[in-house]
Amino acid sequence: MQLKHFKALKSLILGENKIGNLGLTTIVTHLSGIEKLQLNSNSFNAQALSGIENLHNLRVLDIRGNNLGDSCMAFLSGLTAIQELSISKNAITDVGIK
Repeated sequence: MQLKHFKALKSLILGENKIGNLGLTTIVTHLSGIEKLQLNSNSFNAQALSGIENLHNLRVLDIRGNNLGDSCMAFLSGLTAIQELSISKNAITDVGIK
C-alpha cells in the first residue's frame, strides 16, 4: 500500500505498529489534507515531527506512548487547527509544556 494514492483520506489510524521516522515523514508529505492522525505506541522520535505543522487541516493527533521528549512540543506548536491532542505516556516534562 502506498499512502500517496490516498490523497482524499481524512482519518488514518496506525496505532500500535512500528511506524518510525521515515513512515511519519511519508504521511506528512503525502497526506496534507488529513484531519485525524492516530499514531500511538509506535517507534518514531521528536525529529520525525518536523514538518507536521504543514498538516493545516489536522484537528486530532494522538501520539501517546512514543517516548517523545520536550523537543516534540516545538514541532506541535504550529498546528493551528488542532482540537484534540493526546501526548500521554511520553517523556514530556514541565519544560516542554511552558
